[in-house]
Amino acid sequence: MMMIPIVAILQVRRRPKMVNGGGLVVTDSDKQIAFLVDGYGVTGRKNEMILRDGEANPLLLIRQEGGVFFTKKWRAMAHDQNRRFRRHVFTIKEFNSCFKSRSIKLSVESKENANSMNFMITGNFSEKSCRIVDSDGDTVAVMAEEEVAPAMRDVYNLEIRAGVDQAFVIGVFAVLDYLYG
Repeated sequence: MMMIPIVAILQVRRRPKMVNGGGLVVTDSDKQIAFLVDGYGVTGRKNEMILRDGEANPLLLIRQEGGVFFTKKWRAMAHDQNRRFRRHVFTIKEFNSCFKSRSIKLSVESKENANSMNFMITGNFSEKSCRIVDSDGDTVAVMAEEEVAPAMRDVYNLEIRAGVDQAFVIGVFAVLDYLYG
């Protein structure tokens, strides 16, 4: 989707719910809009979001689905060749009740190459100290407070490792923002 060969630092700003129902605006280091997340009720369905590129083209449909027993699943789907959201990109499993752990499991599956990668989301989103770690223990993306305005709850930075799909990372953090923001 959107991979660049250098480390990217993106600023994420939460829109007030009164503005198009909320969502996120993500800007690059030049303060240009890189991604938009619409949802939080704007899409017409509760628990559904659409990740768009800087030109407002849809990239991912992210939808919460009921899980089995104590889990809920969030699935991200990309367009197929007919511009329908059908190609599965990732699943986030959210554990409920007393079984909730500090980490959230994240799996990325691809039917094209039959490979599946597992990631872990660690840290505390509310405290702006959260990261995505791959199965080798390497950090893929890390969240940090915005240095200019650390007291602003609705703004944070994401540092994304070179070669990592930025849309994937923004999609994951959109779900975290929905759950814990």
